[in-house]
Amino acid sequence: MGPNAFHCFDHLGVGDIARAAAVYVDALKLMNSQTGDDILEIPLGEAFRAQMVNPYAVVHRVDMHKALLDTCLARDLVEIRTRHRVTGYKSGRINRAPLIPPTRAQMVGDEPPIVSGHTTYRSVIPKDQMPEDLRWNAATVWAGPKCHIVH
Repeated sequence: MGPNAFHCFDHLGVGDIARAAAVYVDALKLMNSQTGDDILEIPLGEAFRAQMVNPYAVVHRVDMHKALLDTCLARDLVEIRTRHRVTGYKSGRINRAPLIPPTRAQMVGDEPPIVSGHTTYRSVIPKDQMPEDLRWNAATVWAGPKCHIVH
């Protein structure tokens, strides 16, 4: 998550929870997936954090969902309803949650998504199973023809 995400989380009241769950990386790296060569590295240390006010960090998606859910449950401003289908909204208010495609279509008037033919996989690998020579503290994109991997 970039600094702008932490700004948003601060506004929502979950910034401190996000920071506590975060792993702070030292850099963003772009690597050539065919040769293994470095293409670009952006340092994310203290100078970056001072300039951007907030860090760049990695947070597991479930930790952020839980932070948002716990914060919603603790406030009277949010009512969470399950087993409801959203069919639309009136006066800018959504009367049932969560947001689903019929509401999005009403808001932005778009068509159903077009299947691109690309596939995305997401996984978590225990640190001790990661090859030692790839255990650096950076969010890394390995870019190559028609593919990329993030670790």
